[in-house]
Amino acid sequence: MRLKTGEDTDDSIEGADACARNKEIKEDGICVCVCVSALYFRFYGSILVTRQARIPESTLFLRWSSVSTVIKWLQLWLTEQRQTGQQSCYGDQAYVLLESLSECGGLNVDDLTQRTVKFFGPGSEYDTPINDPYRERGGPRPQLPVEGPWRHASLKGFLKNVDAGKEETGCENDCQIDGITKLAPIVAFYAGKPNMLEKVEQATRVTQNDDACVAETLAAARILEHFILHGPDTKAVDSVLDQLSDKNRKQPQDLDKAVIGLPGAFQAALHGVLTAKQYEQAIRDTMSCGGCTCSRGSFIGACLGAQFGLEGIPSSWMSRTLRCDSVVAHAKKITKHL
Repeated sequence: MRLKTGEDTDDSIEGADACARNKEIKEDGICVCVCVSALYFRFYGSILVTRQARIPESTLFLRWSSVSTVIKWLQLWLTEQRQTGQQSCYGDQAYVLLESLSECGGLNVDDLTQRTVKFFGPGSEYDTPINDPYRERGGPRPQLPVEGPWRHASLKGFLKNVDAGKEETGCENDCQIDGITKLAPIVAFYAGKPNMLEKVEQATRVTQNDDACVAETLAAARILEHFILHGPDTKAVDSVLDQLSDKNRKQPQDLDKAVIGLPGAFQAALHGVLTAKQYEQAIRDTMSCGGCTCSRGSFIGACLGAQFGLEGIPSSWMSRTLRCDSVVAHAKKITKHL
Protein backbone atom coordinates (compact mmCIF):
# COMPACT_ATOMS: atom_id res chain seq x y z
CA MET A 1 0.00 0.00 0.00
CA ARG A 2 1.25 3.47 -0.80
CA LEU A 3 -0.25 6.69 0.48
CA LYS A 4 -0.21 10.04 -1.26
CA THR A 5 1.93 12.70 0.39
CA GLY A 6 2.90 16.22 -0.50
CA GLU A 7 6.28 14.97 -1.68
CA ASP A 8 4.94 12.44 -4.16
CA THR A 9 5.83 12.94 -7.81
CA ASP A 10 3.71 11.55 -10.62
CA ASP A 11 6.17 8.67 -11.01
CA SER A 12 6.25 7.81 -7.31
CA ILE A 13 2.49 7.76 -7.16
CA GLU A 14 2.21 5.77 -10.38
CA GLY A 15 4.80 3.30 -9.16
CA ALA A 16 2.99 2.94 -5.88
CA ASP A 17 0.45 0.44 -4.76
CA ALA A 18 -2.69 1.02 -2.74
CA CYS A 19 -4.70 -1.53 -0.85
CA ALA A 20 -8.39 -0.84 -0.46
CA ARG A 21 -11.56 -0.88 -2.40
CA ASN A 22 -14.11 0.61 0.00
CA LYS A 23 -14.20 -1.90 2.88
CA GLU A 24 -12.24 -4.53 1.03
CA ILE A 25 -8.55 -4.80 1.73
CA LYS A 26 -6.51 -5.60 -1.33
CA GLU A 27 -4.43 -8.74 -1.31
CA ASP A 28 -1.77 -9.05 -3.95
CA GLY A 29 -1.95 -12.74 -4.17
CA ILE A 30 0.70 -15.15 -3.24
CA CYS A 31 4.00 -13.41 -3.81
CA VAL A 32 4.90 -15.24 -6.97
CA CYS A 33 8.26 -16.22 -5.78
CA VAL A 34 8.60 -18.89 -3.29
CA CYS A 35 11.95 -20.32 -4.41
CA VAL A 36 13.00 -22.97 -6.75
CA SER A 37 16.07 -24.70 -5.43
CA ALA A 38 17.22 -28.25 -5.19
CA LEU A 39 14.71 -28.53 -2.37
CA TYR A 40 11.37 -28.65 -4.14
CA PHE A 41 9.26 -27.18 -1.37
CA ARG A 42 11.62 -24.30 -0.68
CA PHE A 43 11.72 -23.46 -4.37
CA TYR A 44 7.99 -23.78 -4.69
CA GLY A 45 7.45 -21.69 -1.62
CA SER A 46 9.45 -18.69 -2.73
CA ILE A 47 7.43 -18.37 -5.93
CA LEU A 48 4.03 -18.58 -4.33
CA VAL A 49 4.77 -16.38 -1.38
CA THR A 50 5.62 -13.33 -3.44
CA ARG A 51 1.97 -13.03 -4.39
CA GLN A 52 0.47 -13.87 -1.06
CA ALA A 53 2.32 -11.30 0.97
CA ARG A 54 -0.21 -8.56 0.68
CA ILE A 55 -3.40 -9.98 2.12
CA PRO A 56 -3.37 -8.77 5.72
CA GLU A 57 -3.19 -5.05 5.12
CA SER A 58 -6.29 -4.69 7.23
CA THR A 59 -4.18 -4.88 10.37
CA LEU A 60 -2.81 -1.47 9.54
CA PHE A 61 -6.23 0.05 10.08
CA LEU A 62 -7.55 -1.93 13.02
CA ARG A 63 -5.77 0.43 15.37
CA TRP A 64 -7.89 3.35 14.25
CA SER A 65 -10.77 4.45 16.45
CA SER A 66 -13.51 4.31 13.85
CA VAL A 67 -14.11 2.11 10.83
CA SER A 68 -16.02 4.91 9.10
CA THR A 69 -13.11 7.27 9.67
CA VAL A 70 -10.75 4.74 8.13
CA ILE A 71 -12.92 4.30 5.04
CA LYS A 72 -13.25 8.04 4.50
CA TRP A 73 -9.50 8.45 4.94
CA LEU A 74 -8.76 5.66 2.47
CA GLN A 75 -11.05 7.13 -0.15
CA LEU A 76 -9.22 10.43 0.09
CA TRP A 77 -5.64 9.18 0.14
CA LEU A 78 -5.24 5.83 -1.56
CA THR A 79 -3.95 5.88 -5.10
CA GLU A 80 -5.86 2.98 -6.66
CA GLN A 81 -8.79 0.67 -6.11
CA ARG A 82 -8.45 -3.04 -6.84
CA GLN A 83 -10.77 -5.95 -6.25
CA THR A 84 -9.78 -8.19 -3.36
CA GLY A 85 -7.66 -11.02 -4.71
CA GLN A 86 -6.23 -9.06 -7.64
CA GLN A 87 -2.56 -8.20 -7.86
CA SER A 88 -0.77 -4.92 -7.98
CA CYS A 89 1.49 -3.91 -10.85
CA TYR A 90 4.38 -5.42 -8.88
CA GLY A 91 2.68 -8.80 -8.66
CA ASP A 92 1.58 -8.68 -12.29
CA GLN A 93 5.17 -8.11 -13.44
CA ALA A 94 6.31 -11.10 -11.38
CA TYR A 95 3.51 -13.20 -12.87
CA VAL A 96 4.47 -12.30 -16.45
CA LEU A 97 8.07 -13.30 -15.75
CA LEU A 98 6.97 -16.57 -14.13
CA GLU A 99 4.70 -17.37 -17.08
CA SER A 100 7.48 -16.68 -19.59
CA LEU A 101 9.96 -18.87 -17.72
CA SER A 102 7.39 -21.63 -17.49
CA GLU A 103 6.39 -21.58 -21.15
CA CYS A 104 9.93 -21.15 -22.53
CA GLY A 105 11.78 -23.42 -20.12
CA GLY A 106 14.09 -20.56 -19.12
CA LEU A 107 14.67 -16.89 -19.79
CA ASN A 108 13.81 -15.79 -23.31
CA VAL A 109 14.17 -12.01 -23.48
CA ASP A 110 12.15 -11.66 -26.69
CA ASP A 111 9.29 -13.70 -25.24
CA LEU A 112 9.37 -11.76 -21.97
CA THR A 113 9.30 -8.49 -23.90
CA GLN A 114 6.32 -9.58 -25.97
CA ARG A 115 4.39 -10.86 -22.95
CA THR A 116 5.07 -7.64 -21.06
CA VAL A 117 3.75 -5.55 -23.93
CA LYS A 118 0.64 -7.72 -24.16
CA PHE A 119 -0.06 -7.66 -20.42
CA PHE A 120 0.60 -3.96 -19.80
CA GLY A 121 0.33 -2.37 -23.23
CA PRO A 122 -2.43 -1.36 -25.66
CA GLY A 123 -5.75 -3.09 -25.03
CA SER A 124 -4.81 -4.30 -21.54
CA GLU A 125 -6.51 -3.28 -18.30
CA TYR A 126 -3.55 -0.94 -17.79
CA ASP A 127 -4.37 0.91 -21.00
CA THR A 128 -6.34 3.83 -19.55
CA PRO A 129 -6.05 7.60 -20.04
CA ILE A 130 -4.53 8.07 -16.60
CA ASN A 131 -1.85 5.47 -17.43
CA ASP A 132 -1.03 6.89 -20.87
CA PRO A 133 2.78 6.82 -21.23
CA TYR A 134 2.52 9.91 -23.42
CA ARG A 135 0.39 11.88 -20.97
CA GLU A 136 1.92 15.32 -20.56
CA ARG A 137 3.69 15.80 -17.26
CA GLY A 138 2.84 18.81 -15.18
CA GLY A 139 -0.84 18.69 -16.14
CA PRO A 140 -3.77 18.22 -13.76
CA ARG A 141 -3.05 15.57 -11.16
CA PRO A 142 -5.25 12.46 -11.22
CA GLN A 143 -8.27 12.29 -8.95
CA LEU A 144 -7.44 9.66 -6.34
CA PRO A 145 -8.18 6.87 -5.86
CA VAL A 146 -8.49 5.72 -9.46
CA GLU A 147 -10.36 2.66 -10.61
CA GLY A 148 -8.04 -0.10 -11.73
CA PRO A 149 -4.28 -0.51 -11.61
CA TRP A 150 -1.39 1.94 -11.92
CA ARG A 151 0.99 1.42 -14.81
CA HIS A 152 4.36 2.04 -13.18
CA ALA A 153 6.83 4.58 -14.52
CA SER A 154 9.27 1.92 -15.72
CA LEU A 155 6.56 0.25 -17.78
CA LYS A 156 5.61 3.55 -19.37
CA GLY A 157 9.22 4.09 -20.37
CA PHE A 158 9.42 0.49 -21.59
CA LEU A 159 6.35 0.86 -23.80
CA LYS A 160 7.65 4.10 -25.29
CA ASN A 161 10.99 2.46 -26.08
CA VAL A 162 9.22 -0.48 -27.72
CA ASP A 163 7.13 1.96 -29.78
CA ALA A 164 10.32 3.71 -30.84
CA GLY A 165 11.83 0.41 -31.99
CA LYS A 166 14.76 0.63 -29.59
CA GLU A 167 16.84 -2.50 -29.09
CA GLU A 168 17.27 -1.70 -25.40
CA THR A 169 13.68 -1.50 -24.16
CA GLY A 170 14.22 -0.77 -20.46
CA CYS A 171 13.42 2.61 -18.94
CA GLU A 172 16.73 4.44 -18.54
CA ASN A 173 15.88 6.57 -15.50
CA ASP A 174 13.75 4.49 -13.15
CA CYS A 175 15.32 3.15 -9.96
CA GLN A 176 12.19 2.06 -8.14
CA ILE A 177 11.91 -1.36 -6.55
CA ASP A 178 10.06 -3.14 -9.39
CA GLY A 179 13.11 -5.23 -10.29
CA ILE A 180 13.33 -6.64 -6.77
CA THR A 181 9.62 -7.34 -6.44
CA LYS A 182 9.52 -9.53 -9.55
CA LEU A 183 12.84 -11.38 -9.27
CA ALA A 184 11.71 -14.44 -7.32
CA PRO A 185 10.72 -16.65 -10.28
CA ILE A 186 14.00 -16.15 -12.12
CA VAL A 187 16.18 -16.51 -9.02
CA ALA A 188 14.27 -19.65 -8.14
CA PHE A 189 14.76 -21.02 -11.65
CA TYR A 190 18.50 -20.38 -11.82
CA ALA A 191 19.49 -20.66 -8.13
CA GLY A 192 22.82 -22.42 -7.72
CA LYS A 193 23.71 -22.04 -11.39
CA PRO A 194 26.70 -19.93 -12.47
CA ASN A 195 24.58 -17.77 -14.79
CA MET A 196 21.90 -16.82 -12.22
CA LEU A 197 23.00 -13.19 -11.83
CA GLU A 198 23.44 -12.78 -15.58
CA LYS A 199 19.87 -13.96 -16.14
CA VAL A 200 18.51 -11.66 -13.43
CA GLU A 201 20.25 -8.68 -15.00
CA GLN A 202 18.91 -9.54 -18.45
CA ALA A 203 15.36 -9.85 -17.14
CA THR A 204 15.61 -6.63 -15.15
CA ARG A 205 16.91 -4.56 -18.07
CA VAL A 206 13.89 -5.51 -20.18
CA THR A 207 11.90 -2.86 -18.31
CA GLN A 208 14.49 -1.04 -16.15
CA ASN A 209 17.76 -0.24 -17.89
CA ASP A 210 19.09 1.75 -14.95
CA ASP A 211 22.45 0.79 -13.43
CA ALA A 212 21.43 1.63 -9.86
CA CYS A 213 18.27 -0.45 -10.22
CA VAL A 214 20.27 -3.38 -11.58
CA ALA A 215 22.80 -3.18 -8.74
CA GLU A 216 20.13 -3.27 -6.05
CA THR A 217 18.21 -6.04 -7.82
CA LEU A 218 21.33 -8.21 -8.10
CA ALA A 219 22.06 -7.68 -4.41
CA ALA A 220 18.51 -8.80 -3.59
CA ALA A 221 18.92 -11.78 -5.93
CA ARG A 222 22.04 -12.90 -4.06
CA ILE A 223 20.14 -12.78 -0.77
CA LEU A 224 17.17 -14.72 -2.10
CA GLU A 225 19.41 -17.32 -3.72
CA HIS A 226 21.20 -17.83 -0.40
CA PHE A 227 17.91 -18.65 1.33
CA ILE A 228 16.84 -20.94 -1.51
CA LEU A 229 20.05 -22.93 -1.33
CA HIS A 230 20.66 -22.89 2.41
CA GLY A 231 17.33 -22.26 4.15
CA PRO A 232 17.14 -20.11 7.30
CA ASP A 233 20.45 -18.39 8.01
CA THR A 234 21.01 -15.35 10.22
CA LYS A 235 24.27 -14.68 8.37
CA ALA A 236 22.70 -14.49 4.90
CA VAL A 237 23.16 -10.75 4.45
CA ASP A 238 26.73 -10.92 5.81
CA SER A 239 27.46 -13.57 3.23
CA VAL A 240 26.12 -11.38 0.44
CA LEU A 241 28.09 -8.35 1.66
CA ASP A 242 31.22 -10.50 1.51
CA GLN A 243 30.34 -11.40 -2.08
CA LEU A 244 29.89 -7.73 -3.01
CA SER A 245 33.33 -6.96 -1.57
CA ASP A 246 35.01 -9.71 -3.59
CA LYS A 247 36.86 -8.20 -6.55
CA ASN A 248 36.32 -11.47 -8.42
CA ARG A 249 32.55 -11.55 -7.81
CA LYS A 250 30.18 -12.58 -10.59
CA GLN A 251 28.28 -9.98 -12.60
CA PRO A 252 30.04 -7.01 -10.93
CA GLN A 253 28.36 -3.60 -10.99
CA ASP A 254 29.98 -0.21 -10.36
CA LEU A 255 27.34 0.49 -7.72
CA ASP A 256 27.58 -2.82 -5.85
CA LYS A 257 29.05 -1.24 -2.72
CA ALA A 258 26.44 1.51 -2.71
CA VAL A 259 23.37 -0.72 -2.60
CA ILE A 260 22.92 -0.10 1.11
CA GLY A 261 21.62 3.34 0.17
CA LEU A 262 19.20 2.18 -2.50
CA PRO A 263 16.22 2.65 -2.12
CA GLY A 264 14.42 3.04 1.23
CA ALA A 265 11.89 0.32 0.42
CA PHE A 266 14.72 -2.19 -0.14
CA GLN A 267 16.31 -1.35 3.20
CA ALA A 268 12.97 -1.72 4.96
CA ALA A 269 12.37 -5.05 3.22
CA LEU A 270 15.76 -6.30 4.40
CA HIS A 271 14.82 -5.34 7.94
CA GLY A 272 11.65 -7.39 7.57
CA VAL A 273 13.59 -10.39 6.31
CA LEU A 274 16.21 -10.21 9.07
CA THR A 275 13.76 -9.81 11.95
CA ALA A 276 11.07 -12.23 10.79
CA LYS A 277 10.34 -15.44 12.64
CA GLN A 278 7.43 -16.63 10.51
CA TYR A 279 5.82 -15.66 7.23
CA GLU A 280 2.39 -14.45 8.29
CA GLN A 281 3.58 -12.22 11.11
CA ALA A 282 6.34 -10.74 8.96
CA ILE A 283 3.82 -9.64 6.34
CA ARG A 284 1.51 -8.20 8.97
CA ASP A 285 4.39 -6.33 10.58
CA THR A 286 5.54 -4.71 7.36
CA MET A 287 1.95 -3.71 6.53
CA SER A 288 1.60 -1.99 9.88
CA CYS A 289 4.60 0.21 9.10
CA GLY A 290 2.83 1.96 6.21
CA GLY A 291 4.62 3.27 3.14
CA CYS A 292 5.17 1.03 0.13
CA THR A 293 4.14 -2.16 1.88
CA CYS A 294 3.22 -3.88 -1.37
CA SER A 295 6.76 -3.86 -2.73
CA ARG A 296 8.33 -4.77 0.60
CA GLY A 297 5.89 -7.66 1.05
CA SER A 298 6.98 -9.16 -2.26
CA PHE A 299 10.62 -9.49 -1.29
CA ILE A 300 9.95 -10.44 2.31
CA GLY A 301 7.46 -13.06 1.15
CA ALA A 302 9.91 -14.55 -1.33
CA CYS A 303 12.73 -14.80 1.22
CA LEU A 304 10.50 -16.35 3.88
CA GLY A 305 8.90 -18.68 1.38
CA ALA A 306 12.37 -19.89 0.47
CA GLN A 307 13.11 -20.57 4.13
CA PHE A 308 9.85 -22.09 5.35
CA GLY A 309 8.05 -23.40 2.26
CA LEU A 310 4.38 -23.61 1.38
CA GLU A 311 3.29 -24.69 4.83
CA GLY A 312 4.04 -21.18 6.08
CA ILE A 313 1.40 -19.58 3.84
CA PRO A 314 -2.10 -19.39 5.37
CA SER A 315 -4.49 -21.44 3.25
CA SER A 316 -7.14 -18.73 3.59
CA TRP A 317 -4.81 -16.27 1.87
CA MET A 318 -4.17 -18.68 -0.99
CA SER A 319 -7.86 -19.41 -1.49
CA ARG A 320 -8.64 -15.70 -1.84
CA THR A 321 -5.89 -15.03 -4.38
CA LEU A 322 -7.39 -15.00 -7.87
CA ARG A 323 -4.28 -16.17 -9.72
CA CYS A 324 -3.31 -18.80 -7.17
CA ASP A 325 -4.12 -21.84 -9.30
CA SER A 326 -2.28 -20.42 -12.29
CA VAL A 327 0.76 -19.55 -10.19
CA VAL A 328 0.84 -23.06 -8.72
CA ALA A 329 0.58 -24.61 -12.19
CA HIS A 330 3.47 -22.53 -13.55
CA ALA A 331 5.58 -23.19 -10.45
CA LYS A 332 5.08 -26.94 -10.87
CA LYS A 333 5.97 -26.69 -14.53
CA ILE A 334 9.16 -24.81 -13.72
CA THR A 335 10.36 -27.56 -11.38
CA LYS A 336 10.37 -29.97 -14.32
CA HIS A 337 13.08 -27.85 -15.96
CA LEU A 338 15.41 -27.94 -12.96
